[in-house]
Amino acid sequence: MAKPQFLLLLLLVLLLNCDLTSPSVFKIHSSGHQKLSTDSTTIPQPPPAKLLITQSRDLYFVVEINIGIPTQNFFNLALDINNPFTWVGTSKPNISHSFLAMPGKDPLCLPPLFASATSCAYDFGYARGIFGFDYFLGIESQTKAPFGWGIFTDEREEGVLRSTRDADGILGLGVGHPANLLEGLGAATLGQFSYCLPMNFMIEESFLQITNSTDRQHLPATLDFGENAAIRGHRAVKTPIVRLKGLGPTRDFSYLNLTGIYVNHHRLHIDTQVFHPSQGGFIVDTTSPYTILPEKAYKELRRAIHNFFSEQYPGLEPLKDPKSGFDMCLPTSPLVLRRPSIQLMFEGGAKLVLNPATTFHEFEDLNEFCLLILPRPSFHDGGSAPSVLGVLQQVGHRFHFDIHASILAFAPELCYTAA
Repeated sequence: MAKPQFLLLLLLVLLLNCDLTSPSVFKIHSSGHQKLSTDSTTIPQPPPAKLLITQSRDLYFVVEINIGIPTQNFFNLALDINNPFTWVGTSKPNISHSFLAMPGKDPLCLPPLFASATSCAYDFGYARGIFGFDYFLGIESQTKAPFGWGIFTDEREEGVLRSTRDADGILGLGVGHPANLLEGLGAATLGQFSYCLPMNFMIEESFLQITNSTDRQHLPATLDFGENAAIRGHRAVKTPIVRLKGLGPTRDFSYLNLTGIYVNHHRLHIDTQVFHPSQGGFIVDTTSPYTILPEKAYKELRRAIHNFFSEQYPGLEPLKDPKSGFDMCLPTSPLVLRRPSIQLMFEGGAKLVLNPATTFHEFEDLNEFCLLILPRPSFHDGGSAPSVLGVLQQVGHRFHFDIHASILAFAPELCYTAA
């Protein structure tokens, strides 16, 4: 497993050695989202809005999606549920004949998008290009939705992973900007999506062993939209989504009201105001591998975990300088260490039990047994980054976001990467 300092702020972009082709190769679109016009090209009807999710070589997840005409333009896009922008980096910007460039005067062309000489452009530092509209086949075939088409650049933000080629861009499902894909797809999504992140084989075996489970009846890891996004059965629990306007597209998240943290069903003494959006808030994130908590909350959790292991294994003390990069680590033991149960409680009584197999990990080469949760860093200007539920702690559940109803539902689900 990679060290967390290389993974905390994944924006999941790849370096392509090419020059940006002039946007003049694109047709200019007049304004807004467009329905399919009558032309000589037949657009196939998509299957139910269900896309397969696969895990990259690092701890992020990609979705293969077909964009534009001809109908074999498949791209692997990294799933980012908080990013309002979807974009594709390619050396062949005219690969889709149906792409229509967004003019600079389009009402969707708002900062950080900007008007260029011939179109609406973007420059995120690590990627640049132009925004426009095209068909996202497999989700919706009748509506062209907004996204960016361009290239990756050499400029890198701190924490951005480079030199992997598992993704061609970002599939952003955030709604903090009017040019977001989720609302651009309209009736195909109904403002809803759900996903289950896949277990790899090692995590699955560990999970089944730790939980004493023999249940291997699980489903392919999918990203679902619209009516297909609903969680079936009666196991789902729900909590409200809190939206704060005016923070800008990079902070307009779907915040959750985290009301308590429990270790073995004992509530920790944490002032839950540390999770309020004014203090950074708490969000679910598909680009952060590990859960990150405010420092005060993390210290209480660390103390409870320390006390648990001290009582279970007298004399077993945390390492002073772990080599793994995590904070709460114990030396490995010939014994199979019991793992405490950690539960997150949300508004409305929705309880999320973190998977012990993905909340603790033994680094055999370092002889360290570590808690895969970290304290939250602060911005240099004194502000706070959001606390996050990372992907490792999401494994074993499906999460359903209903943006229009402002509800998050989740339920246990084991899923795998389809061969």
